[in-house]
Amino acid sequence: MIRVLILSRDAQWFGGVVNFIATLTRNLGQDFEPVPFLVGRRKGSLGILMRPLYPIFDAVRLARLVRHERFDAVHVNPSLTYASLLRDGLFLLVLRLARVKNVIVSFHGWVEPVERRITGSRILQALFRYLFGYAQHTLVLAEGFRDWLVSVPGFNPDRVQLFTTMFDDADFGQDQENTTYDDDRVLFLSRLVREKGIYELIEAFRILLPDYPQLQLVIAGNGPEQGRLHTCIQQAGLADRVEFTGYVRGIEKVRVLKQAGLFVFPTYYGEGCPVSLLEAMAAGLPVITTRAGGISHIVRDQENGLLLDEVTPETVAMAMRRLLDNRELREAMRSANTREAWEKYSAPVVTRQFENLYAGVGK
Repeated sequence: MIRVLILSRDAQWFGGVVNFIATLTRNLGQDFEPVPFLVGRRKGSLGILMRPLYPIFDAVRLARLVRHERFDAVHVNPSLTYASLLRDGLFLLVLRLARVKNVIVSFHGWVEPVERRITGSRILQALFRYLFGYAQHTLVLAEGFRDWLVSVPGFNPDRVQLFTTMFDDADFGQDQENTTYDDDRVLFLSRLVREKGIYELIEAFRILLPDYPQLQLVIAGNGPEQGRLHTCIQQAGLADRVEFTGYVRGIEKVRVLKQAGLFVFPTYYGEGCPVSLLEAMAAGLPVITTRAGGISHIVRDQENGLLLDEVTPETVAMAMRRLLDNRELREAMRSANTREAWEKYSAPVVTRQFENLYAGVGK
């Protein structure tokens, strides 16, 4: 039995990393024993004034655990953000001081200003290398992320490799009835933050309505912009053309995907590899998105989607118009996305890759 200690936030919190870990854990084979180690704020735990102390409490817990128990692999899941680097850097310091050798680090998110800040400081580079360069395997979601890591002096390029997130195929298997796509339904599925391009999409939708009067926009998700988005829709007179589903998961999410005809995700956020994009592909949707993060490794422009070089209402509207007017192109992308998603990004496929990694680490 291969025991794997997996560091992650509480599954009660929404987020791509939490969902990734949950899906990975559910799909590991019987030869693997995943041991969850919850980090950060947990629901029903200490109050707001104690939040800055969570990493310290978690680091002490981690030190005690690895001192008393043996694990064949330890899997840390940071993002390249200031908060994550401080928190997960502390955990990696604990593992290094405890001489735990079999460590895997998966970077799920990537914020370029943080990258530039580290690049501009020799002290930060040395600290980053000391903590994060300790891992036996460092996994990133894009070639550009890998190039930056190996440019950090002393960072071992042989330990850095690409990986991908995954979509949970179990929910798709339970919902086989609704496979009729509505080409008049445009879907946005993500956390509602401005940098995901949601306001540009709404304006693009408004631009297109006179020429496509049957068009509908479905916004699925929640987040800090939710209230402002409702106000924006009301003020634009689009309340009868835009549907808010709120946060969806499981079979409900699959049904929302399969009722749509086009997936538009004009993000300029610090993305890794958005799971919603993989889910849209698995559902057979043509996609319009950007080159943010690892997206350009998933979507090939003109083949299985359209990639925006700039996010403005006009560029989003132009890309939507192109797909709305070209049924043959939509069908070709639909077929390519379905095939590629299930062959490369389904949970069983990606989980087998992690099983091989867990089994080989430390050898």
